[in-house]
This record gives sequence, structure tokens and C-alpha cells, in this order.
Amino acid sequence: MAEKLVTLATFDMPFEAHLAKGLLETNDVSSFLADEFTVGVAWHLSNALGGIKLQVAETDAERAIPLLKGRERAVAVPDAEGGSPDAAKIEGDPVEIPLSISETTVNRALHAALLGLFFAPLQLYSLWLIGRLFFLKQKIGRQGWKKIWVAGMLDLMVLGTTVLLFFFS
Repeated sequence: MAEKLVTLATFDMPFEAHLAKGLLETNDVSSFLADEFTVGVAWHLSNALGGIKLQVAETDAERAIPLLKGRERAVAVPDAEGGSPDAAKIEGDPVEIPLSISETTVNRALHAALLGLFFAPLQLYSLWLIGRLFFLKQKIGRQGWKKIWVAGMLDLMVLGTTVLLFFFS
């Protein structure tokens, strides 16, 4: 009979999940990434699926927890009685810090701008998200402003090219 898997961490981006998986595997802890390919291909379904889940066998969870302790995204761990990973957290373990609304909006704007290179109407959605950011009262960090700048430049470049091609063809 196969061993029960427990989720130790969740990730929004496949590269983050692979970094954590690599950390575990270099320390001889076998791990599995659930929903990795679905989120990689259809990133907009990440929230619905609960992100990419880093899972290990229940017997390896106690060895894996200290390895992931330093990670910001580590989440629920199984309780002492072997119950659900979401049932209880071992004291001192890091808890998932959810992204703020502004960070989520920045990420969506950048993703829409990048996908807009293949489907131009997404550039309008990206610009709308960027405009929405100016009405949020949350602080945006340096990385967020870089992403906004990149998304805005991509949006303007693609929309400008589309308008020029429309009027001069």
C-alpha cells in the first residue's frame, strides 16, 4: 500500500517549488510536486487549485520540516496524531504569509502583459490592473514597482504596435 502524502508548503510559481524540492532531495528526502504542470500551463488556476503543493511521505515529514523552516512560504504540517496537515501546526513552524492585494494585482498585471504578447487584448486588462493599483492604499515594494514598469512598457509597446498596424495597413 502506498504511503500517505502530506503537504508541507505551497507555491505560486513552479521555480519556487523546484527550489524547495531540490533542497529536500539534496538532504535525501523524497518529495512530490502536486499540480505543478497545471499551474505552470494555466497560471490563472493557481488560486483555485491551492497553488503547487510540495508533498512528502508522512514518515519523512518530521525530517523535512526543519529543512523548510527558513522558507517564507512553508505552511501547515501534520499534527502529532498523524491527522490532516491543516488540522494543527507544530509550534514555531513558519506560517504562510499571504500576498497583499497590491502584490497579487502587480503579479496579475505582469502575467497579463506577458501573455498579451500572444493575445493583444490582455494588454488592456493589464493596463486596467495597473490603473487599479493607484487607488489601493497598500504600499508597493521596489520589486512591485519594477514589475509594474515592465508590464506598462510591454502594454504600451504592444498596443502602440497594434494601433500602428491597424491604421497603416
